[in-house]
Amino acid sequence: MELIHPVDLPEVAERLADLLSESVKKAGTRIDYIFERIASARSQLWMSEDGVIITEISQRASERVLWVDWLISGSFDPHKADELLTSFAAKKGCSAIEFKGRRGWQKYEKGFEEYKPIATIYRRTV
Repeated sequence: MELIHPVDLPEVAERLADLLSESVKKAGTRIDYIFERIASARSQLWMSEDGVIITEISQRASERVLWVDWLISGSFDPHKADELLTSFAAKKGCSAIEFKGRRGWQKYEKGFEEYKPIATIYRRTV
């Protein structure tokens, strides 16, 4: 899993579109909207051979949070991805990582005890 710089988006665009296609349809959003956010550096793109994470740093009134917008795991180790995102969040001055997920994420509970479900929003303090 590596952070892809916005200028390198054209090099991975086709693979990214393939990885996101099913999720984008289910979510009812547009792929060009996602690409625009990555290209403008409002969102961060993390990719492995068969997985993708798209994050966004959200400045709230009292804190800064790394929000995980999209996560398609592929074969990457979710614990290693969590370590990578935690390190990135800390470097960017974020106090927490949050993501919205289906209850199925609870199967990864072992090793992710820091994340507590709030409805379907999971939050971990950095």
